Amino acid sequence: MATIAKADQLYNQNHHITTWTGLTTTNTDGGPTSYASNGMGGVTVQITGTIGVGFGLSIQGSNDGVTWYTINDQANSPAAFTALGLKTIRDQPLYVRPLVTGGDGTTSINAIMAFQKSAFSIG
Repeated sequence: MATIAKADQLYNQNHHITTWTGLTTTNTDGGPTSYASNGMGGVTVQITGTIGVGFGLSIQGSNDGVTWYTINDQANSPAAFTALGLKTIRDQPLYVRPLVTGGDGTTSINAIMAFQKSAFSIG
């Protein structure tokens, strides 16, 4: 099992995009990214690709980069996907990553996180 490397892109002054391409049931986790240290606040996650039978993906957070937990979305529900879609994340741990939790041999997912600078850091 390999960790999928992230690709970072500065979209504009107030947005940063991190993408993980090719998450599967054998390459389940995305390499962690940190947005708190970059003055980023809000984060929205988009899931694209092929989900496969039994698909599941959670957005995990950690403050130490070792122990991971599923974080919450804006509805205060676990930030978990069973279909393609978009969710805004409420929790703001130091590190975040996507993790495939189910699927089949056809599962191939791209996770795209858009980080927006928090209001206090826009200047």
